Amino acid sequence: MLNWKKHIPLTIACVLTGLLLTVALKTQTALNSENVNKNQTLIDLIENLEMDTQTLEESIGSVQKQIDEVQKQGTSGQGMVAGLQNQVEELKLRAGQTDVFGPGVTIVLEDNTAGAEMVKKNNPELYNPEDFIVHDKSLLYLVSALRGQAEAIGINNQRLVASSDIRCVGTVIMVNSTRLAPPYEIQVIGNPKILEATVLNSDEYFFLQSKEMPVTITQQEEISLPALKGSNTANYANPVKEGEQ
Repeated sequence: MLNWKKHIPLTIACVLTGLLLTVALKTQTALNSENVNKNQTLIDLIENLEMDTQTLEESIGSVQKQIDEVQKQGTSGQGMVAGLQNQVEELKLRAGQTDVFGPGVTIVLEDNTAGAEMVKKNNPELYNPEDFIVHDKSLLYLVSALRGQAEAIGINNQRLVASSDIRCVGTVIMVNSTRLAPPYEIQVIGNPKILEATVLNSDEYFFLQSKEMPVTITQQEEISLPALKGSNTANYANPVKEGEQ
């Protein structure tokens, strides 16, 4: 037997368990927001990602069946194996398990320090520091607006995948369990013009403008994003084998 027969099913299983993690962004803090429209946007996002995940699962199941057939054929199936390996690489790309590059946009959000200083100086009784800092919800809403047009997204060099979360812990924003600090740089790979228009027309961008939060959007010919740091494999979820249901 050739060694590739042992490695291909294992590779598929690893990709599958990574994709079976339930939904995209954990929205616990966002769902507590008073803005019903934004909550509905996040609910729609989750439903769309659930459908995408189901499609990927079905694709992987089809590939697994083909691999089983190849293993039965022996060495005559080497050409088919090459095709299946390409499919595996495509699935890994979509699951955020590889470094990627391409055109896109960079969105930078910063705290409104100038506004904070002005209010503290002129109207100290009205000063509330929470009004002048970037919150996790702003990152979450911008990412949710971009999801439909983006091929890959990262925040401060943290790759976003189906299992990523964006949440606030005290005064710190966490992404993939990593502490981030302003400025927050959202890098998105896709059509630069469409991505920029998506941000400019989003509700969250208008909200940030109303708060005079510094936001810059730059189209770029090439953006590089790293693969997900760490593992996104499941510890408890296991794929159901054919005939077990």
